[in-house]
Amino acid sequence: MKRPELITASFLAELDKHVLDIVSGREEVFHEIQHFADMLCVHPVHLSNTVKEVTGMAPCQHCESKLAVEAKKSLHFLN
Repeated sequence: MKRPELITASFLAELDKHVLDIVSGREEVFHEIQHFADMLCVHPVHLSNTVKEVTGMAPCQHCESKLAVEAKKSLHFLN
């Protein structure tokens, strides 16, 4: 796997974990891109540019998308 793909895969894996922590209540505050970049030992701009280059979506779009999926699951569960 090339470095950009590795960075992107690592970001998406950490994002998945964090979203589950948010949904389960283990975390109350959603991490900024800076936090994910620090975890991956890259600059936040590099992380953003790399994720967008590899996936066609900015990191914030991935965050919003994953949160929307979880919100839909929660709404479905309530019905």
